[in-house]
Amino acid sequence: MRILLLRFAALIAAAGVCTTAQADFTNGNFETGNLAGWTITPTANGQSPTQTVVQWDIDFGGPLPTSFVGRFNVGQVTFQSGVPAGIELTQSLNLISGITYTIGFDWSAHRDTTTGGNAQGGIFDLIVNGTSIANAAAGSTSASTPKWGNITMTYTATFTGAHVIGARITRPFTVPGDLWQSVDNFTLTSPIPEPSTFGLWGSIAVLGALMRRRATAR
Repeated sequence: MRILLLRFAALIAAAGVCTTAQADFTNGNFETGNLAGWTITPTANGQSPTQTVVQWDIDFGGPLPTSFVGRFNVGQVTFQSGVPAGIELTQSLNLISGITYTIGFDWSAHRDTTTGGNAQGGIFDLIVNGTSIANAAAGSTSASTPKWGNITMTYTATFTGAHVIGARITRPFTVPGDLWQSVDNFTLTSPIPEPSTFGLWGSIAVLGALMRRRATAR
């Protein structure tokens, strides 16, 4: 009986390691009120003079409530025609090889008071290890025509270990003073449980049944 209990505890512990290996963003909704957990890196010739967290309605009266969002104003340091530049906002997350993850975030672009438009409010890329796996472009943006949306994509990890995941926010222009890009609600989920988890829980069920049988036989 003691041996069965020890085996049962060991399998539970192993299953716990497996199931808690699911990664997720730290401070993915910026509800700490700051950028804790995030790494901000400028792209080549890129910058964001403002890097902050503010209260904002990211979908401008849509179903999402006003909440804390990451706020930036990205662009080139030196003008280069047609070359997007800005920043990457990322975290290092441990993924498991062969598991398919769903990754996503909300975005918006708007101007404050300038009446003129802007040819590109922001280009938002969902990136994994420096590679874009999905993107959206705000296009022409003005104070009266804000833009917003959501990017969601699945990604199957090709190795087990740390993956650098997040958003690349760029524009093919220098930085105007009142054009803002906001991001929020970063999520990473795995709809497909690890295959090893099924085997572990199956073994646990068998051991549990054996324990119950031995208990009733006494």
